[in-house]
Formats: sequence, C-alpha cells, structure tokens
Amino acid sequence: MKKIFAISLVFALVASAAFAQVAVGGSVETRWIMLEGDTADDSEVGTGGSIHAGVIHMSGGSDDGTIRGVLQLTAANDEHAGPTINGAWGQTGYNLWFERAFITWRPIDQLELFLGHDGNGKFEPSGLLRWGYHQMPRGISQEAWDAHHYLVANWEGFGWAATIRPIDAFTLNFAMNLPNQGLRSYEDAFDPILVQAGYNIDNVGNITFTYRGPGAGNYWNFGNQSRLGLIFNSNSLVEGLDFVIGGSFGFEEDVDLDDPLWIALGFHYTGGDWGIKNRNFIRIRGMEVDTNDSQMRFDIMPWYNLGFAVAYFDIRVQMGYAGDELQWHFNPYLRKDFGGGSQLRFGGYVGNTISGNPADDLNFALVSTVIVSF
Repeated sequence: MKKIFAISLVFALVASAAFAQVAVGGSVETRWIMLEGDTADDSEVGTGGSIHAGVIHMSGGSDDGTIRGVLQLTAANDEHAGPTINGAWGQTGYNLWFERAFITWRPIDQLELFLGHDGNGKFEPSGLLRWGYHQMPRGISQEAWDAHHYLVANWEGFGWAATIRPIDAFTLNFAMNLPNQGLRSYEDAFDPILVQAGYNIDNVGNITFTYRGPGAGNYWNFGNQSRLGLIFNSNSLVEGLDFVIGGSFGFEEDVDLDDPLWIALGFHYTGGDWGIKNRNFIRIRGMEVDTNDSQMRFDIMPWYNLGFAVAYFDIRVQMGYAGDELQWHFNPYLRKDFGGGSQLRFGGYVGNTISGNPADDLNFALVSTVIVSF
C-alpha cells in the first residue's frame, strides 16, 4: 500500500509539474416541468422535473501552451440532454459518460494535432443553423441541439485530427474515426475520413468545402453516405448581420438514409436591444425512399432585451418530417443571465406535435430551468 501511495504521489508531482496550467469547473442544471398536457379528450395535465445535467470539466496544459488535455464528465437524464417537452426525447434515468476526453499538441503555430473524443463537435461551419440559433447548451427551447440538421460535418467521433494553417486566411482540417474497441482492417481504415478546406476573405466572409466519408464524424447523420458540402458564412457585409448559406450532396446510395441534397439558409440581425433570427432547410430526398420525397422547415425567432431578461419568441413551421401534414409550434421563453454561465430560464410551448408526430389536438407545456456554473 505504501509503495502504491508513493508511486501515485510521484505521478501527481510529475503531472502537476508538466501541466502547470490546470483549470477545474463544472455546472449543474435542474429543471421543473410545471405543467404539460394536451387538449385531447380524457387527457391529464402533469408535472415533473429532473436534475437535467451535471458537468465536471477539467483541462490542463504545458507552460508554453503547446500541449493541452481536456476531460469532461457529464451526467444527464439523456445522453444528449434534449428537451423532455412533449416526449421529444422522453428519456428517464441518468447516463454518465465522458463527453469530452482529448489531447491536443501544437508543435508549431501552423499545425495542431488532436487525439480523443470531443462531444461538442469539431469542423461544423454552419453553427448559426444549429447550436448557435438558440445558444443554449441544454435549454427549454424546443430541440435546442437540432442534432439532425448538420449540413455535412460536426465531427465528434473518437479518432485523430489535424488542423493546418499555412497562412492566416487558409485552414485545412483532416480527421479520421478510430474504433475505440477492437481494430479496423487497413482495407477500410480510411473510409471514415473528413477533409475540409476553409478560406477567409477579409470584409466578406468564410468559404468552407468539406468531404465527409462514410461513417465519419458521429452516429447522428447520413449513415454510410459520403457527402460533399459547401458553406459560406459572413458577418462583415452588412453591419449587425450574420448569415450562412450552404448545402451538401450525398453521392452514395443508402436506402435507409437516402438524403442526396440538403440546402440551408440562416441569418441573425442585431439592432441593439433587439434582433431577429431565421433559419430554413430544404431536404430533397431520393426516390427510393418509400415515404415523402422532401422536407421543408422554416424557423423565425425575434428577441428583445427587456433589461432584466431577454425574451425570445421561437416559431416553427415544417412539412415532410412526419408525412405530408403541417407541423408547427410557438415556443416563447425568457433567459436571465447571472454571469459566469449561470442562468435562469422560463418558457412555454404550444404546438401540434406530440412525440415527433403531428396531432389533431394541441399540446402545451410550461418549463423552468436553472443552470449554475462554477
């Protein structure tokens, strides 16, 4: 026992010397579903809640900043901590997993190497269409992550990656998934790769071209399809306006996930204490799919700073996600920031979607959530 203690002590001393810049933090989120129900006959209005998520985050690096390690342990009532409103996820119980566990090494300023897993994702240039729309990691907003609306990238698998910046305006990203258990034959080793090139034009915007091989990235989108994507982002052409436009094309057939063409457009205009966000998706599906051949979605969200909190008014209309019927929701909410990542949020929901399917009756909910970061 003394020997083990001595070895552990030596390891701790060496680690503390090698990684002098150590940071530890975390957050806890609690949620109260004050009421939830629908207008169907004989339906009941219920209430519930959860410790929605708890996170412990640790990071450290060498004094010169060339090597860095990140470890994040997350416990949540659902792996992706999506909203429980209206059974959109409806998970019960808690999962505990390493959401982030990786090491980066920057031997020179123009090169960064990555090995591990980053559950926050890498290399997705259309953030305004996804997480950047609501800008809440785990919120009361309906479908805050929008996980199935990647255009092409968001690499979050376990594997290695390299970022090369030969000049300030040009970036090359390479990534390859690795099996975290067992081995993959070299015959298939380079199938799940991601190759991305981005070029920034001063006072205009950034153009990103991405190739994503079958199975590259994560478990969410596109299955074994290979995809090509082209995305343009700009926050320089018009004062106060951020916008993104892009699309992706799948050129290998997959009957179960036959999504040959995605097109998307989004913008965020800020006029001081107010603003408006919008995003639009068109998904042209292959004819081999037995269901509908296309999907369309329109989101618009005005917001206003009331001084004590920011009010958001999220509206969505979509077709093709569950047959040909129109789906819609109205999701207003307030967000009060206390600084340091701590927030109080309160909001409501009304719509015609229950468990992802359109319904003849309306469903509704009132939800509050608190996040404290430390």
